[in-house]
Amino acid sequence: MARTVDVNDMLIFAQVADSGGFTSAGKVLGIPKSTVSRRVSELEAALGVRLLQRTTRTLSLTDVGSVYAERCRELRADVDEANLAVTSAGETPRGRLRITSPIEIGRRYLAPVVAEYARRNESVEVEFELSDVRRDIVAEGWDLAIRVGELADSSLIARRLGPTQQFVCAAPSYLARRGEPGEPEALREHDTIVMTSGIGGFTWGFAMGEETTEVSITPRFVANDFQAVCEMALAGLGLARLPTWVAREYLDEGALVRVLTDHRPRELGVYAVYPTRRHLSAKVQHFLDLLEERFSPAPWVLRG
Repeated sequence: MARTVDVNDMLIFAQVADSGGFTSAGKVLGIPKSTVSRRVSELEAALGVRLLQRTTRTLSLTDVGSVYAERCRELRADVDEANLAVTSAGETPRGRLRITSPIEIGRRYLAPVVAEYARRNESVEVEFELSDVRRDIVAEGWDLAIRVGELADSSLIARRLGPTQQFVCAAPSYLARRGEPGEPEALREHDTIVMTSGIGGFTWGFAMGEETTEVSITPRFVANDFQAVCEMALAGLGLARLPTWVAREYLDEGALVRVLTDHRPRELGVYAVYPTRRHLSAKVQHFLDLLEERFSPAPWVLRG
């Protein structure tokens, strides 16, 4: 019968993997080297695998140990987050909270949440930047960033706030002149307007049922701002793929018309990202809690 794994041993092993040895891990954890070594050995015995290669001079992770260490780090982060959520709940947020967000979603949806947070927390000074430049939040000292699309930096912690929702659309004048594409591949025969950064690049992905399609776009127009892309679409210059927080009012008015309605643009996510779960301050924890409260469900998603 397999032995039960002690969760505390997993946390000790995570520290050994981070510190590179029993002695240094023991100093961080405040326990003797011999205890660290014994607990890791007991963990290996319970799992029935070797996690570490030991010699008289070196200590290194085995292949399975390297994979297991990542899972143990995730467990440690989850434990830290659970503890911080409880301990920070009674703390008064204070200090300066620095937030950066893409312009359009920040202006339309995040700004009211920031204002509500500031009213609730008078001891916090808030710096709120709207920019489509993706900031290095660690190097530049931001507490939190809103990100749309794929997350490239795995060192950041991310909370998913909701899905993106995008539509391919055009002005009625463009469709009257050029016709409506019947399938994604037909986009290659049309004028397209593309956002240079953010969601999707110059390849547009679609799903119809279980089938997915990727279409490489050679745009006629390129802009680095979604509102500028939208304005060109409104002028009848081509087809644009726009998020709901930009296109919604124009779709409601009929100034833009959805096309390819049977093909769903590839869904990505909207995230709040921050440098670490460990030692998360009350000011950040309270803001994250308010974000999840106000964005459940995500207000930019059209339903029905």
